[in-house]
Amino acid sequence: MCCRGPIILRLEPDEVTGFYRRAADLGTEARISRAADGGGNVLFLDQERECCPMLDTATSGCRIYDQRPRVCRDFPRKREPGCAISEWITPEPEPDQTP
Repeated sequence: MCCRGPIILRLEPDEVTGFYRRAADLGTEARISRAADGGGNVLFLDQERECCPMLDTATSGCRIYDQRPRVCRDFPRKREPGCAISEWITPEPEPDQTP
């Protein structure tokens, strides 16, 4: 599932400073490894809760949704089972038709 687990969030060079600032504004820490091109990588397993530092774990919502990084805005590229963000709908089981 997105936002949790062994995922690396790639930040573009122009997104790194804003990501740090938004994390600080929310009272959380964003641990970002800087890349050679000036961008950054946020390894979720290195974060305090092993998820994206911008994830509201109570609601599974993004706390910076309107200002989220490009890779997050582009997600999902396809429907993913169990991921509500990708609009995957789990079919309701058929009612038992036994008389």
